[in-house]
Amino acid sequence: MLTPRAKGLALVALAGLLCGSCAFMDRRNRPLWDYCVRHLVPENRSTLVATAPVVFPACLAAGAADVVLVQPAQVLDDAWYDTAEALWTKRGPWDWTDWAVMPLRAAVTPVVWTVRFASRAVFAEPPWPPSVGGLEKALLDSDAEMRLLWARSLTRRAYSGADAKPATEILLKALGTYPADVEFCEALLLRLPAPLTDEARRHLGPVAQKGRGRLCAAAIDRLFIDCLLGPEADPSDPAHVARVAPAVDYLAGVYDELVRSGRHEAEVAVIALVGYNLRWSWQPGLEALGFHIARSLARRAWPAYADYRAFVLQRQLLATSEAARIEAMTAEWRCLQLRDDWPQTVKRAVARRLGESAGPKFDRTALQAEDREISAKLSGGSAGSAAARLPLLLRLVDIKTDLDADAVAEQLAEKMLKGPKADCWLFFEDPIRLLRNMGDP
Repeated sequence: MLTPRAKGLALVALAGLLCGSCAFMDRRNRPLWDYCVRHLVPENRSTLVATAPVVFPACLAAGAADVVLVQPAQVLDDAWYDTAEALWTKRGPWDWTDWAVMPLRAAVTPVVWTVRFASRAVFAEPPWPPSVGGLEKALLDSDAEMRLLWARSLTRRAYSGADAKPATEILLKALGTYPADVEFCEALLLRLPAPLTDEARRHLGPVAQKGRGRLCAAAIDRLFIDCLLGPEADPSDPAHVARVAPAVDYLAGVYDELVRSGRHEAEVAVIALVGYNLRWSWQPGLEALGFHIARSLARRAWPAYADYRAFVLQRQLLATSEAARIEAMTAEWRCLQLRDDWPQTVKRAVARRLGESAGPKFDRTALQAEDREISAKLSGGSAGSAAARLPLLLRLVDIKTDLDADAVAEQLAEKMLKGPKADCWLFFEDPIRLLRNMGDP
């Protein structure tokens, strides 16, 4: 048990700690108090004593106004920025889990905002965002923990207009000053002001093409975000095209270099970002990037390591783009033959080929014969009525899906048995997660 003296010392220490971290102790949070002290409090001691009955209540009222009105009003937007960063900032491809938890995020938002508002109103926390001058000092801090906290307090919208270019230069300077601090560099790459300047793109391109792990993933993610900037618009809108086209063309060039250099994990990461996001966005920049990648994959005969991601990309293009449907009819995109459960069919086929599944024997010859028989009936017009043709069409899709999945599984199983497994993991696993786990310099 603590003695009365020890309890008293503990209370004094706690009071000192709270007062030291109190928002009122930061001069930026008490403008009315400081104004009264500067202009109302006389320096002469006798005059101070004589005017105390008036000056003291005035200063006290100013201080109370700072605590009750001024400081809370100053942190309203800071609390929202904190909440948005914690709950609503996208860090990777959108998938169904993001939308599944959206009601929960919406319900939690007012609670998080209230907590952050109360914390900022009571305690001295750094404002958001810092001035451009203060940003450089914060990001070049020798204390690694402090500069990481500052980096994570930023968002891509923190600096705009005239502040965007100098803020970008400061972030790039910080990246060059601490290149070995991977966590810090990752945070800065993701938060480079939007839209990216040419200098920022030139920095991100080599990191995406030659970097590894989390830095490579962050660079790809940040370049991709600029392809979505601006409201959804008609592709013929010159303003939108002018705003997004440089970002789309630059990331397309980065993607082509990844293909040439054989950086499969980074290439698949780009494909995954485009394919997943096409479900929720019909912006021309995203569609143009999807077409560029789809044509590249088709020219290379749909490489096996990217097959699942290529399938998702094609399916989303067909679902969201009239141009994609027209092109699919002329180019005979393979996804026209496939069911939505094709990836799972491939996984079962791989397990069967590796002897990990005890399912029924796969008879490719019999399926090929049935494929030819049904195709002949459908093309020859001997299948009867439309109602009679439907089961044949559905069976044909099943057959083609199984045949195609088995052909892909044959390539994957051979790699798993005879060669490195890296490309096989790209087929089955989340490429962003794999890329971030690859290790950094």
